[in-house]
Amino acid sequence: MPIADLFGEELAYFEVEAGKVVGMLLVDHTDGDFLGLVFARDARLRYRSAAGTQFFPTLDQAKAALAEAMDAAAAAPPEDHHQADEYGAPMDFFEPVREEASLNPDFVRLRNEEIFSPACEIIEPMMRWYDDADGNFIEQFQTTGFDQRIWELYIFATLIELGYELDRAKSVPDFCAASPIGQFTLEAVTVGPTRQNGIVVPPPPMDTPEQRHAYLKEYMPIKFGSALFSKLRKEYWTRPNVAGAPFLLAIADFSSPGSMVHSRSALELYLYGI
Repeated sequence: MPIADLFGEELAYFEVEAGKVVGMLLVDHTDGDFLGLVFARDARLRYRSAAGTQFFPTLDQAKAALAEAMDAAAAAPPEDHHQADEYGAPMDFFEPVREEASLNPDFVRLRNEEIFSPACEIIEPMMRWYDDADGNFIEQFQTTGFDQRIWELYIFATLIELGYELDRAKSVPDFCAASPIGQFTLEAVTVGPTRQNGIVVPPPPMDTPEQRHAYLKEYMPIKFGSALFSKLRKEYWTRPNVAGAPFLLAIADFSSPGSMVHSRSALELYLYGI
């Protein structure tokens, strides 16, 4: 909960048995004493609060008490950590829901190649908390919408890390974020490759300075403009759950491999004309 930051500060993190149980040390803002919290997986494999220590005057005392509490939680049966409010099966982005031939090549590489294993290890615990408001997140993540869904997942992680609570009850827009200082809504936007008859058309060459200048001044502003204009036409700000608070468009460029490395200045050119 975002309000937790008002009461304490996270100091250190621990795990037992490769993440079977995780722990956190905190300092209380009010009087400067220390405590530990233990988190274990619930029935949907989400880390939830499972135990806590008392408050201690020193960090070392709290750390020792947290270690004991984590060992006890790890020794308990997994069912002891279920919290009776879970519904539905655990969210799993990587279990294929379509035949292998229809899977997105980028998804297959993410799932199968060792070089991407750190990304999978980050996504795995995070995906357990992702509420699929549209009902088709996993299918699109694995097939035709990999870029769009990766961008949504990145925004989800960013907003959580920044201390916002997310309300995913409505599927439009993508995110309704709130914190003790305010709230806003946000729609994710992606720039995709140009296609003709379903076939990707390569972007113009950028081998010379003149070609790179034309790419940024002529080609990419049209790509950014098309994606943004299609979103603006939907007039999200007229929806009851959007009106009255700031509305944001978060845009990323997936028009070609590595395009985000060099296309940012084209967005500034399109938006501001300079």
